[in-house]
Amino acid sequence: MVNKRAMKEERYILFDYFEPDDNEHDRTPFVLDFTTGQMENFKKKWAENVPIGKIAASLGISKNNAKLIFIDLEINGEIEERPDGWEGFLNNKYKLFSQPEHMYLKTEFTKHQVVKFVKLWNEGVPLKVIAKKIDCNYDSALLLWQDLYVAGEIDDRPGGQDGGQGSLF
Repeated sequence: MVNKRAMKEERYILFDYFEPDDNEHDRTPFVLDFTTGQMENFKKKWAENVPIGKIAASLGISKNNAKLIFIDLEINGEIEERPDGWEGFLNNKYKLFSQPEHMYLKTEFTKHQVVKFVKLWNEGVPLKVIAKKIDCNYDSALLLWQDLYVAGEIDDRPGGQDGGQGSLF
């Protein structure tokens, strides 16, 4: 993947290429175009620890485009990753699962997955097995368990999360 930037007529242009076959002739250009004012505003708000979603909204761009701007600016040494990650720590609040390290967590499930989870839970199947059966990682299944428990959709059971069948790990 090639990443080039150019300043042109008060615009900040971020170039990238999709290279499906690593063939130079098949490269599809991917261009993002921002005003230099947007870029300066991004840097200022980033330094103020404003969450990435609020930065995006203030610039009139998507959250994903704001993340691409961050990546480009970080690669070029113009800004640094913050200790509080994408979401910052604005107003002394911490938003759960907002850090880049949490990107692997699945937070959306189909109705079928939830129904299957509840059925397996009620049958005493260990959570690590349930995770595999509903096609997600253990940590995501643990989050789903917590959500369903707090919502009153499932109850405690004998043997807890492992269903009395040994270690969770």
